[in-house]
Amino acid sequence: MSEADIQLLLTALGGVALLVVLIVTRIRMHPLLALLVVCLTVGLAAGMDIGSIAGAATAGAGRTLGVVGVVIALGAMLGKILADSGVTETIADSILRRSSDAMLPWAMALAAFVVGIPMFFEVGLVVLLPLIFSVARKLENKGAVKGSPYVLIGVPVIAALAALHGMVPPHPGPLTAIATLKTRSLRSLSPVRSMRASSRRECRCDPTRRCSTSSPHPVARPPRAPPEPRRRQETLRSGSASSRS
Repeated sequence: MSEADIQLLLTALGGVALLVVLIVTRIRMHPLLALLVVCLTVGLAAGMDIGSIAGAATAGAGRTLGVVGVVIALGAMLGKILADSGVTETIADSILRRSSDAMLPWAMALAAFVVGIPMFFEVGLVVLLPLIFSVARKLENKGAVKGSPYVLIGVPVIAALAALHGMVPPHPGPLTAIATLKTRSLRSLSPVRSMRASSRRECRCDPTRRCSTSSPHPVARPPRAPPEPRRRQETLRSGSASSRS
């Protein structure tokens, strides 16, 4: 790693620290303005001119909003509809009534796991945010939980969504891993079974084409000769014995 790379790495770390200071501390700057200030500062520290900084900021913001902005906006609209219609309050009351304080994080994780199956991580989090705030607010009013109820409810929900998004098909993470490893989704969920099946499987592909599996073609062995009849073997044995006598 050269000195220029180390300088750019330190500049990036300084930009992250500056962003946290501008948003979290007493300055309380708006996140969008803080991002713009940090973008300008990091660009100048990296030796870029003003025109290049403006072009990079515009391209980066437009690419991010084009990929994530529509999804987050639609998820926020759906969450707002659920909150205004009273569905969120009904679900929160049902969860609080049917689960104890000790089992409440597990109940929220299960709810997030069920809700997040057909959704991306970002959409599931935005949709479940009203439910998280509703349950945490009710717990805070009861005063039955020590510490922050928002952390107690929010962390299991985020953990369930992250695990679902990263390890359970049909989410893009596990599907990408399955496509990279060239395996099947059901067999990838059972590695022991897939190893046994691959060890027993024989490659029956055409030798002129490339095998679709990762295992090479087995070496072709000549067929075994059929065993001779028992009478012929006895005749040969008797003939050899008479020739010796």
